[in-house]
Amino acid sequence: MPDLRRSLTMDNFTVLAIPLAESSDAIQAFRKQHVHRPAVAMPPHISIQYPFYPVEEISEMVQLKLQAIAASHLPISYSLSGFGVFPQAKVLYLEPIPSEPFLLLYETIKKTFPDLKSAFDPPTMHLTIAHAEAAVSLEALKMNFLDHEGINLPVQAKAESLDLYEKKNGVWNRISEYKNANKSVVATADNVCSSLRSGR
Repeated sequence: MPDLRRSLTMDNFTVLAIPLAESSDAIQAFRKQHVHRPAVAMPPHISIQYPFYPVEEISEMVQLKLQAIAASHLPISYSLSGFGVFPQAKVLYLEPIPSEPFLLLYETIKKTFPDLKSAFDPPTMHLTIAHAEAAVSLEALKMNFLDHEGINLPVQAKAESLDLYEKKNGVWNRISEYKNANKSVVATADNVCSSLRSGR
C-alpha cells in the first residue's frame, strides 16, 4: 500500500466523505457565506477518512475494496438536529445522529487500509456550517443559521454514497462515488479507474 504520511503536508490530497442530499442547497447557501474557500467548493458533507490515498496511488484493488465497504455500510439513515463547536478552530457544525454508523464506517476503512494515517483518530463526525470570524461569535452564527431561509431542523437524511474528493491546487473536485450494490447506480472498478485516468 502507498505511504500516506507525506500527503498530510501536501496541498494535493483526497478525502472520503458522505455528501448531504437533503436540504443541501439551503445549507450550502449558508456555508458559502461562512466557510472559507476551498472547503466551501465541496457540498455539505461528513468527512469519514481524511486524508485518503493520493489519486495516482489508488489502484483497482483499492476501488473494489471501497465498493465492498459501501455495499456493507450504506445506506445510513440519520438526522442533523444538534450543534457542535470546535472552539480553537472556531468552527460551528451539525452533529449527525446517530454517529455510531459513521464511526463504524471509519473503523472499517481503517481496518481495510491499515497503513492509512488519519488527521484525527478517532474523528468527530460533523458537518461544518461556519467558520467564525473574530468579530462574530459561534452563538451568533448558530442563530443566523436557524433564521436562514430554507433551513429547518431537524434535517432527516440518508447517506446513500461514499464519495472520493480530491483537493488539487487549492480546488476540490469529486473523483468518484461508491454506493450500495443493491442500488441502481454503483461505482465499478472499471468506470472509477477510467474517471481517475481522465481526471474526472
